[in-house]
Amino acid sequence: MVDAGRGVSGDFVQTLEGPNGVELVSAAADTAIDSSVRSSYAAFTSLAGDWSGKLKRWRCGLSAADRSRLGVGPGWKCGDVAIYVERLGFDRLGPERAGILNAIPTRLSLPPEQVDQLIAGGADALRSSKAYQQFRRGL
Repeated sequence: MVDAGRGVSGDFVQTLEGPNGVELVSAAADTAIDSSVRSSYAAFTSLAGDWSGKLKRWRCGLSAADRSRLGVGPGWKCGDVAIYVERLGFDRLGPERAGILNAIPTRLSLPPEQVDQLIAGGADALRSSKAYQQFRRGL
């Protein structure tokens, strides 16, 4: 699951004056979006876990006739199913790089160097994912 959120923007928490109107509205919107992403991730993770359990129970409940009809081989392990869910975001690349990548605006058109930065950042975040590495080892 790729988290394309920007995180909370602005550095007004570091100033005595606090946020101006635009910063306040932007921070409220960022917080609402971030909350929704986190809630969706938690719900999806739970759903994937439930589905994995149901799939294993179904597979292990197949009769010999069903297994034969489906072409299941003799060494088949009914519980050998793995579903991997992990949140990927630029935050796993460290604060400096995450800040640079998160500052790139969401647009339909970006300069080629920003596209390259985003692709490289996504690839690096994926490579650092333990769940992705487990998935690859399981192939």
